Amino acid sequence: MKKSGLIRKACFFLFVFLFSSTGILLAQEKVLSGVVRDAETKEPLPGANVIIKGTTRGTITDLNGNFSLRLQAGDEVLVISFVGYNNKEIQPGSQQFVEVLLETEKVALGEIVVIGYGTVRKSDLTGSVSSVKAEEMTRITASNPVQGLMGKVAGVQVTNTSGAPGAAPVVRVRGVGTFNNSSPIYVVDGVILDDISFLNASDIASTEVLKDASAT
Repeated sequence: MKKSGLIRKACFFLFVFLFSSTGILLAQEKVLSGVVRDAETKEPLPGANVIIKGTTRGTITDLNGNFSLRLQAGDEVLVISFVGYNNKEIQPGSQQFVEVLLETEKVALGEIVVIGYGTVRKSDLTGSVSSVKAEEMTRITASNPVQGLMGKVAGVQVTNTSGAPGAAPVVRVRGVGTFNNSSPIYVVDGVILDDISFLNASDIASTEVLKDASAT
């Protein structure tokens, strides 16, 4: 009887310890919400990266520039980045909502090239990147921007498989697929899309085609 009483008492203390530890862990965690905007226009920036510094944990903003991220400790630093803007670091502390204003990068557009994971100066670029300007894409009558690439980039094959209006053409980059898929990946202003045939070609300033490892 005395032994069973000691066992029950030990189990009780173990339960109290585990419950207290869980409460402490939950108290250390918090969900931070926020919005990322252009510092000048105050317009939201969809597709901005919000990463916990020194880790691979993070999220991206939605179409309204909003994000939500679970933090483990109050001293974590967030790194916010978006194509064409300067990176910004913030330490939310005890705040539960933050507004992040990003300033545009003071670099001439002719000096940078947009690639799959951000931007790079032309002088530092070692990969194979072809650029097609808006005026080149609109010289031919095309129902979508993909067709506007026909014959404009070496190694890129654009084939119409259907005569139906609005049908998306098949695109092959150097005859190989992307991430085990038969189609390339499209990145529009930092947002990954499966197809861009719905876009208006006149709304596109330029198109960069990455044909090697620099795309990933």
